[in-house]
Amino acid sequence: MQSKCQWLPPNRITTRAPFKDLFPIEQGTVDAVADHMKANGYDESQPIIVWKESHDKHPVIIDGHTRLLAALKIMLSPVYVAVTDFPDEQAAIEYAIHNQRDRRNLTDTDLIRCVQAVDKRKPRGGDRKSGAVKSKASSDAIDVDKAGKSKSAIQPFDSAQETAKIVGTSRDKVKKARTILDHADEDTRQAVLDGKKSIHAAAKETQNKREPKVKEPSSEKPLQEISRLTEVMGALDDDLGDFMPHIMRYCRKPLANKENAYKVRTFFSQVYYLRDTLIDIFTAEMNARETATKEKQKKPIEPEEETLSVPEIAGKNFDEKVIKSDLPVLVDFYTAGCQPCRQLLPKIESIAEDYKGKMYVYKCDDKDICKKYGVRGAYSGSVPQLIVFHNGKHYRLDQMARTKQEIKREVSKALRS
Repeated sequence: MQSKCQWLPPNRITTRAPFKDLFPIEQGTVDAVADHMKANGYDESQPIIVWKESHDKHPVIIDGHTRLLAALKIMLSPVYVAVTDFPDEQAAIEYAIHNQRDRRNLTDTDLIRCVQAVDKRKPRGGDRKSGAVKSKASSDAIDVDKAGKSKSAIQPFDSAQETAKIVGTSRDKVKKARTILDHADEDTRQAVLDGKKSIHAAAKETQNKREPKVKEPSSEKPLQEISRLTEVMGALDDDLGDFMPHIMRYCRKPLANKENAYKVRTFFSQVYYLRDTLIDIFTAEMNARETATKEKQKKPIEPEEETLSVPEIAGKNFDEKVIKSDLPVLVDFYTAGCQPCRQLLPKIESIAEDYKGKMYVYKCDDKDICKKYGVRGAYSGSVPQLIVFHNGKHYRLDQMARTKQEIKREVSKALRS
């Protein structure tokens, strides 16, 4: 791809789907970038990436929507752009996604939007039904050696794996995102797009709704069901009894067929045995179901276990519960509008369960306490910040530790200090 940099007025740059819908723009970030532009002018090291298609009057913005909005806010003109020659819209989408992946970790909201945009323009498949596989198998000649073995096997097209490579996530997560996009109700889908629910939780909820409920085995009137089965087997018995002499006469008449006659007698003996065994099994099964149903009716309904939640702590009780605590305390400093903070919370809840009785875990959004320990707002990159308080001292954990194992490793280091 070739790029040509130049200065353009913002009003000569077009924004349109799907590029403007790929990544949500936060107003706080726009304000911060606008203040920087107002003080220092437009930074040429951060050009806005645009694409000039033949049917578009003005170039379309591919990457840099926040910078364009910031420039429009302070009426800065012109802005520095890189006009890039993309072969098609799919290549432009992949470029925009790759740029965002290089800058930061994509949230679940970002991932599901990216999967949606990529899937609209790529074939879905990955098994025997894949059109790509069928067309390739029918059009490509397979090179076969003298032994009759194929020298080159046709690799099936796996669209989930291809999309995962583009978006920068796992194949499993792409499949979960597709489950949400294809089958989730509007509220569940919107909750993921708004960052209120994770892809994993929404996919699991959607799958549970889609799975047919297992019908409880009926234990009503088991004796009548056994009676019906007995009638059927009795009718079969009568038919076999009428038919048996004819078969035996035919088999015994020719001397050469004595062996066949023995086989026929053995066969019908096995049929009679199967009939009796089937009735015994059916009777035992119906009795077991009836007993299980009665036991289930006697068993009291237990309340559902509540989901673990990390308690909030504020200025009034911070000293008492944290500074003067007899056990180490892990505090998760966060802000309400911080998406990375929401993503980290389930891991903190799991750690709280692991350290139960050994360490207290709280979350804190108190501005005065945050300021005291040097924790700033969501757009400064300062949150989420984990701090361990122990023996009158506090230890800031590495912000790059985002997995549960990494956080526990950092906590262990702090406790050994």
